[in-house]
Amino acid sequence: MYNEKNSTSDSQNSLITKDTEQNEIQISEFIDLRKKIILEDWLLKNIENPYPTFKTKTELCEKTQLSLKKVDAWFTWKRVQLKRARMKENDFSIEKKNILRNFFLNVNEKPNQLQIKELSEQLELPQKKIYRWFTYQRSQKKKIK
Repeated sequence: MYNEKNSTSDSQNSLITKDTEQNEIQISEFIDLRKKIILEDWLLKNIENPYPTFKTKTELCEKTQLSLKKVDAWFTWKRVQLKRARMKENDFSIEKKNILRNFFLNVNEKPNQLQIKELSEQLELPQKKIYRWFTYQRSQKKKIK
């Protein structure tokens, strides 16, 4: 009996410990979210020039309780994300997609290097992106068959 009581209380203690750990994890996630909101707020207000000065970075460090290195890394990572998002938006406009589809359906599903180069110049896109677009379209066509 004595052992059973101890084992029961041990299991209850472990449950309490797990609950406490989960609460700590949730709190730390909330703190991280608050830090992220502070940084994103600054970024959105300064989207035209997303390069904070040293003084601004130190102020953000104080507000977020993050190191200067972490704040620097966060802004670097965020600028890369923004650049990628802009590139995706601008690369394949409807007009550019229509030109590529027309070429794919009416001219050649597998263009040679010269054709890819001409399309690249016409659409102002890197040759690699055009090559990948045609490769992807051919793979989709195979899936349909």
